[in-house]
Amino acid sequence: MSGVTGDFAKLDMLVQRLGELKTPRLRKALVRNIAEEYVNFMKECFDQGHGPYDEVWAPLKFRTSDGGAAQKPLQDTGIMKDAIAPIDLNENGFRVHVTAEYASVHQGVNGPFTVIEAKNKKCLVFRGVTYKQTVSAKTGRKSTRRKYGGWIFVKRVIVPARPFAPLKGIPWELDESVKEAADEFMHKHFQD
Repeated sequence: MSGVTGDFAKLDMLVQRLGELKTPRLRKALVRNIAEEYVNFMKECFDQGHGPYDEVWAPLKFRTSDGGAAQKPLQDTGIMKDAIAPIDLNENGFRVHVTAEYASVHQGVNGPFTVIEAKNKKCLVFRGVTYKQTVSAKTGRKSTRRKYGGWIFVKRVIVPARPFAPLKGIPWELDESVKEAADEFMHKHFQD
C-alpha cells in the first residue's frame, strides 16, 4: 500500500501562513510597505531634480550658485518634500497627500505652468538667493552656503510645472521597487 509521505507539520504551517495573507492586519502591513516605496520614489524626484518619468525640471531663474549653475529646483527648504505622506491607509490601498498648499502648482495640475501676478500691489517682491559652495581645508567636505542677494521686483512670475507624483501610470523604477518590497514582505512572512 502506497501513500503520501512528508513533513505534514511544515505543510500545516504553510497552509496557516497562506491563510494569514487574507487577514486585514497582514494586508495592511503589505500596503504600508508599498506606500513607503511610493513616498520614497516621490522624494527621490526632489533629490534628483526630475519628474517621475525622467523629465528634467526647468532650472530656477532667480537663484544661482558659483559659476552660474542653477540650484536644484524645489530644494530650498525641503518643506514640500517633507510634506509627502500616505493617508487613508487600509488593507485595500492608500492615498498620498502633500500638505504644502503650493504643491499642485509645482505638480502642474493646472497646466504646464502657473502665472503669479501682483493683484493688490504694483509688483511682486522677493529676495534673490546666491549659493556658494565651499570645501573645508581640514576635512575636505563640501558645503553649500546660502546668501540672500538683492530684492527682485516683478509684475508676474511664471512657475513651470515640476511634477513629482506619478499620475500617468506607474514608472518602471517604482514598479520594480514595489515588486521588491512585496517579495521581501512575502519572504519574511514565510521565513518566520
